[in-house]
Amino acid sequence: MSFQIEWNENDAYVKFYGELTFQDFHDANGKIYGNHRFDHMKYQIADFTDVSSINLTAYEVKIISTLEKGALCWNESVKVAHVTKDKYLRELVYTYEESMKDTNWVCRLFEELDEAKDWCTGKMVHKGN
Repeated sequence: MSFQIEWNENDAYVKFYGELTFQDFHDANGKIYGNHRFDHMKYQIADFTDVSSINLTAYEVKIISTLEKGALCWNESVKVAHVTKDKYLRELVYTYEESMKDTNWVCRLFEELDEAKDWCTGKMVHKGN
C-alpha cells in the first residue's frame, strides 16, 4: 500500500507516495467510501507530490471515475482537490475531471498543497478550470 489517509472530521486527505497504481486508487477509494464519514464529507484532497513513478493509464482513470460515480448515491456533492506538478499526472487528472464534469463533484488541480487546502476549506477562490 503506497498511500495514507488522514481524516479531518468528515473530510479526507490522501497522501500517495512511491509508485502510483490503479490498485492504490481503488484501495484508497474503498477505505474512504466504506467509512461512515464519507456520507458527510465536504472535500477530499489527493496529494501526489511524493509520487516517484506512475503506473496508471487514462483508461484506468476512466474506470476510477466510473466507480466514483457510484459513490454519488451516498454523497452527491464533494470538492475533490488533486495536488501535483507532474505533467503526465496532470493530464490524467484532467481526464478524471472531464469524466466527472456531469456530476455535482467539483474537481480542481493544484500545484501546491496549501492552495488546495485553502480552496477546500473556502479560504480562497481558485481561478481557472
